[in-house]
Amino acid sequence: HVDYFGVAICEEAYAIRQMGINIPIMVAEGFFTKEELLWMSAHRVDTVVHHLSQVETLISTPLKKDIRVWIKFDSGMHRLGFQQDGFLKAYRALQHCSWVKQPMTMMTHLASAAKDCDQQTRSQLNYFKEVTGSLKGPKSVGNSAAICN
Repeated sequence: HVDYFGVAICEEAYAIRQMGINIPIMVAEGFFTKEELLWMSAHRVDTVVHHLSQVETLISTPLKKDIRVWIKFDSGMHRLGFQQDGFLKAYRALQHCSWVKQPMTMMTHLASAAKDCDQQTRSQLNYFKEVTGSLKGPKSVGNSAAICN
């Protein structure tokens, strides 16, 4: 009864596919090896890209099936994601990669989403808008806690 699965790691996406479930899946940590990337592409699993090594692997690994990419910006949580300059460079590089489905989804995570819209959350949202506002593509900032608040 869901439209999409969001999982942390490839192994969780693999388990879902092994159960015969075919709805889209997004892996929040993305891939760490070329083999994981190839498997994700072959099994219609989206990847989050949050590190330069992932961008380099994507660009240097021709895929038979296009892959949907969520590119992560670190707006202040400081867990995963590109800083502003790296984000913009990664976005531009992946725009020209023929096996990356366009437009990519731009995303960030809120550090204190469980609190009612505090100053940190407002700052993160403003920073995300400032960096991504002129870029084409869907944007995602809300995890479950943000949606509830």
